[in-house]
Amino acid sequence: LGSNVSLSAISINSLGSGSRSQQHGFRSSSRWFLDVLSQRLSESQSKPMKPQHWLVDSWWFNALISVIVVANTLQIGLAVDIREVPWNIVDIVFAVLFGLEMVVKIVAKRVEYFRDRWNLLDFALAWMAIVEVIILLISQGNSSMAGK
Repeated sequence: LGSNVSLSAISINSLGSGSRSQQHGFRSSSRWFLDVLSQRLSESQSKPMKPQHWLVDSWWFNALISVIVVANTLQIGLAVDIREVPWNIVDIVFAVLFGLEMVVKIVAKRVEYFRDRWNLLDFALAWMAIVEVIILLISQGNSSMAGK
């Protein structure tokens, strides 16, 4: 990284463009950038890392959840075009899976779970899916009762 900056300064000097004060300004600003970058790197290395949980922070757990999200996305798209399939059952399965993910993460991370904004989004979406399934089950129960 340092050699690239010095090469840039050499190429500006060899072109002869600009005054000496402009060239010095470039060198000082590039030096400032390198100082800030090295300071940030040393700060990030000295900060304690958040503890990793063996389950919820594992690659296979996150891969599994990603596959479930993609499958749910496909299901939502298919439900628009194919109306013959009883999608309610699939909706219930996905709501249960997302609810389980939420519960497992809350149990594993406790308060730390709510400090991550992505988890807050997941929390809201999981609860929306759960409430949707509850409303669906209640409406199906009422319609079957009305039919009797």
